[in-house]
Amino acid sequence: MWITVYITILMHAMLVAFVMACTLLSLSFQLRAGKVSALYLACFAAVGTSQLIRGECVLTVVEKVLRRNYLPGTVYHNSFLGHYLPFIPVRFYDTVGPALLLAGAFVQTCKHIYARKQNTVRARAEKAKAEK
Repeated sequence: MWITVYITILMHAMLVAFVMACTLLSLSFQLRAGKVSALYLACFAAVGTSQLIRGECVLTVVEKVLRRNYLPGTVYHNSFLGHYLPFIPVRFYDTVGPALLLAGAFVQTCKHIYARKQNTVRARAEKAKAEK
């Protein structure tokens, strides 16, 4: 069952890469409100909730449990980013990283609200035009 450890690591890395890429795209106003954006906000909400409740990402917890059970002696004691990207200063992913993620999620949420409002206005205009 050691393969589950590596699958979890791969899933975790893909989640981190996806959220970071979408955050950067969002902050540069390149990510449009749509399905990818909605998935980004859902992933952000899941990770954020996990961070608030457990103090770390749920995938980190799962990986550590799997490592403890199937690859004894390989459990690490810091975060996923701290373990796999040790060249990133702890201060960055403890302070700057979350601030960037919050800013990106805020921008995307505003885009979704604006797009929804635009769709409502457009639908009302089309309905009024059809009634004439």
